[in-house]
Amino acid sequence: MKKILLLLIGFWGSLSLSLKAQNTASEGIDKAIKNYFEGYLTGDMRKLTLAFDTTSAHLYATKVAEGKNITVAHKLNEVVKRWVSNVQKKPYSEAEIKESYYKILYLDITDDKAAIAKIEIKLGQKLYIDYLSLYRLGDTWKIISKTFVQK
Repeated sequence: MKKILLLLIGFWGSLSLSLKAQNTASEGIDKAIKNYFEGYLTGDMRKLTLAFDTTSAHLYATKVAEGKNITVAHKLNEVVKRWVSNVQKKPYSEAEIKESYYKILYLDITDDKAAIAKIEIKLGQKLYIDYLSLYRLGDTWKIISKTFVQK
């Protein structure tokens, strides 16, 4: 009986530590996604560089060329600069900002080191589904890859 009790205590203890690590990772990932959303919406380069690994991250998009879908990869440091420039030229209105949001639809975290997030993001009148790959770099979660579909 003592062995069973000790096993149960050990199991619940390790489960508790695992859930705590999962919650900490989720908070860090949500922070990265929030910085991405707010940085994109307001053209804030500081928030975008907090969200993305701009040294090596990529954005993947599908475009139609000559009647065919073609997937293209862009370095995120170039894309982020373009996002900021676009928002500075034509900022979102107050009404568009109020109706904009993001929602994490799915999150899978492995060993508190890597994660995949599926998010719904509404920016003004546009609705996107983003698939984000995230990696823990030191104490900070960064988006290292983004693939999206506009709905």
